[in-house]
Amino acid sequence: MLTAGGLRIWKLNLFPAGLHFDEAAQGVLVQEHILRGETPVFFSAYTGHEALFHYTQAPFVALLGPTILALRLPAALWSIALIPVVFFLGGRFWSWKAGLLAAVAAAYSGWGVHVGRIGFRANSLPVVSGVAMLFLYHALQSGRRRDWLASGALFGLSLYTYLAVRMLPLAAPLLLVYLLIWHRATCRRSLPGIALFVLALACVSMPLAIHMLRVPSDLSDRLRQIGLPAGVGGSRLHTVLTQTWATLLMFGVRGARDGFFNLPFRPVFPGLAALPFYAGVVVAVWRWRSLAHALPLLWLGVMLLPTILAVDAPHLLRAIGAMPPTFLLWGLGGGVAWEWLARRWRAGLVAGSIVAAVIAGQWIYVTAHEYFDVWARRPELFYDYMQYATDAAREAEKIPPDQALLISEEYDRHATYLFLAPRTRSAQWFDARHAVAWPRTAPWTAFVSATTPVPLDMQPLLAGARGQPYAPDGLYAYMKLQGDTIPPFRPPTVLQARFGDLLELQGLSISGSLKPRETLHLQLYNRVLAGVDRELRIFVHLEDADGDIVAQQDALGYPSHGWKPGDRFISFHDLKLPDVLPAGKLHLIAGLYDAVTGRRYPVHGTAAQGGFINLPLP
Repeated sequence: MLTAGGLRIWKLNLFPAGLHFDEAAQGVLVQEHILRGETPVFFSAYTGHEALFHYTQAPFVALLGPTILALRLPAALWSIALIPVVFFLGGRFWSWKAGLLAAVAAAYSGWGVHVGRIGFRANSLPVVSGVAMLFLYHALQSGRRRDWLASGALFGLSLYTYLAVRMLPLAAPLLLVYLLIWHRATCRRSLPGIALFVLALACVSMPLAIHMLRVPSDLSDRLRQIGLPAGVGGSRLHTVLTQTWATLLMFGVRGARDGFFNLPFRPVFPGLAALPFYAGVVVAVWRWRSLAHALPLLWLGVMLLPTILAVDAPHLLRAIGAMPPTFLLWGLGGGVAWEWLARRWRAGLVAGSIVAAVIAGQWIYVTAHEYFDVWARRPELFYDYMQYATDAAREAEKIPPDQALLISEEYDRHATYLFLAPRTRSAQWFDARHAVAWPRTAPWTAFVSATTPVPLDMQPLLAGARGQPYAPDGLYAYMKLQGDTIPPFRPPTVLQARFGDLLELQGLSISGSLKPRETLHLQLYNRVLAGVDRELRIFVHLEDADGDIVAQQDALGYPSHGWKPGDRFISFHDLKLPDVLPAGKLHLIAGLYDAVTGRRYPVHGTAAQGGFINLPLP
């Protein structure tokens, strides 16, 4: 545990470099809810978060402040806690030798080190489910009431860890069928205990169940986002089989390709290191009538489903629930070899201990070298782990509170900024790919992120502004723009129109030609009349004489929930024309609608006509 702690905690605030959006989002939830005295069981924000891990982060954030270390240290500690869990599981299932080797695998595998150094809530799943499984095995063996209650309560608690745990309940009917076929006496003896298990499980999981009934979208939305769409790679069955094969290869042949949690295509156990795992699988299958051997196989199969049934398999985070049985099977294979050596050679126990120590030492070196010297120095991580946003956030925090601050980012109110730089919570957020916001006061400073490069459309704002790029080691992070006065807001073509009582269209600029395969580029000059709490979109359509859409583009690069009366912004709209334009007169129109309900807002003014605004064609 000490050496594994070194691998996980050393320079934890520097590697991986940057603070990823998902890590920061957890910190924002801790700041905005838990540290304010709230006790949620689930967070609906940021695509949904189970709450257990956040409660373990809260004291670190309170003590260390809004720092990277405060978010990652709890994850590292959860990762370290898995080591004794698999040790006791292996010892209880088979022998202390198997448990010790399983602990070695948990401590030094690249999988555990990579994920354990990232502040993701998923790190809590292997530990809680592992302890729950340990008590379940105790309960099936001893029949003690306290073991049944503890197991049920811990399985209920595991539902508060990470999305992948929702597959774990599938193990219950499968285990019950297994017991009914091969261990009927145990099954009959366990009936009262099973009732206690269900009772404890229901009590602990009840608050989460009530929340899901009240907010059904929290149960299904994220699953729809990452689930396999029908027809990928052929039929759904073909897709599932392809995903299954890719997942099985991750253990010793070919890992994940994206390199976010590992070196690209690096398997969990590279090279000869995979042999104990495959040996453990063979031994467990051979002795499958033994509950101690069947349970890890069942556990492994069920917890691989989250990556098999989601896009981009294998995905080491979605498969994190399979960590404990994976390390256990590796320990089983190595433990059997150790036992065989000890039985056939008088000094076999000592020799096996020496071999285990050498393997552990070599594994430490290989994992440390691959992580710190190879993986952590890949240039791609500057963007993958959002070092660019981290640098921009730290610089934005230096802006005086009496100075207008604007931030252009791919994600509105980017969590990395909000957590590291409280100053950015009052900034004007926009997306320079679709709009440019005007500063409310002067002097002003704008940060344009690497994800939203400075376009030519920003020229009206750039007039008289000072700018400088920040690019450490040749990697572009952001452009910092500053001005002492507010630039003039003058549309080349003046219009007078309003979208309801929310937005005034003051004018536009249009470029491009009305020819096949050309692109019309529009700049709409807008002034906010009232703040709103709804998500709005501006649509621009090119329609033919019959009202059919020839080309269209919907966007709003200045998010409506950040509007204040008097705000001004220019929105950009590109209309790609088709290969053949229809005959007759064409019309260019614009409107404003609610992105959730689809409701269009009425229009007023000299350019208003029939529920939309007529725009002049080039």
